[in-house]
Amino acid sequence: MSRCSYCHGRGHNRVGCPDRKLEVERHRQEMAAGERGWSSLVEEEEKYQKRKGRARKCSYCYNRHGLVEHDHNRRNCPRLAEDKAKLASENKEWREQALKVIKQYGLGVGAIINDESCYGQCVITAVHWNNISCTMNRYYGSHICFTITSLESMAKGHNRDRGMALPRFDGYKSHYNTYQALNMGSVKVIVPASERFIDADIPKGWVEGETGLDMFFTAESDKWY
Repeated sequence: MSRCSYCHGRGHNRVGCPDRKLEVERHRQEMAAGERGWSSLVEEEEKYQKRKGRARKCSYCYNRHGLVEHDHNRRNCPRLAEDKAKLASENKEWREQALKVIKQYGLGVGAIINDESCYGQCVITAVHWNNISCTMNRYYGSHICFTITSLESMAKGHNRDRGMALPRFDGYKSHYNTYQALNMGSVKVIVPASERFIDADIPKGWVEGETGLDMFFTAESDKWY
C-alpha cells in the first residue's frame, strides 16, 4: 500500500493527499488576500497540474529508437517485445558459436589450465553462463565468463579467485569485443572438461538464447542506447 510523503498516511500519495490540497487552498486564499507572498505548496500544485495535462510518451521508444509514441507506455510497448524476441534469436545463434569454442577447449568446471602470462596452473571453479551472451558484442555487461582459482593458492589455503574471459571466435568476430577476449596463445588447457560435463552444467533456456538479457532491457539501460 502506498504511503503519502506529506501526511504520512496510507492509501494515497502526495499528489492526491486531501490534507495537502486543503493546505494549498488555504495558501491560495492568503496569497489572494495579500497575507502571503509565495507558497511552495502552491508552486508544487501548479507543477502537478501541468504534468497532468501533458501527454505521456513511451520511454522505451523515445530512448532506444528516438520515437515519440503516445498510444502506449513502456510496460506494453510492442517494440520492446519485438526487440526482446529479436535479441533472443540473435543470442541463440551467437551462443551456438560460443559453445563450440567452449567445448573445443574444454572450458568447464574442473578443467585445469596453465596461464603462462599471469597465474600459473589454475582450475575453473565456475562458468558464468548468463554473462556469455551476444550483449558482449555491444560492449554491455561483464566480460568475465569463468572463475579460476590458482592451484598454488589452493595448496596454501588462500583460494584466491580470479575472472577469465571467453576466447575469441570467428563467427561474430566483427562484433565481438576482441580487446577483452581471452588470448588462448598464452593459456594452455592441461585437463579439459568433457563435452558431457559441460552440457550438464548449462542452465535451462541458455541454449535457446532466452537468459542473460534482462539487464539489457531495464529502464535504467535505456539511456545508454
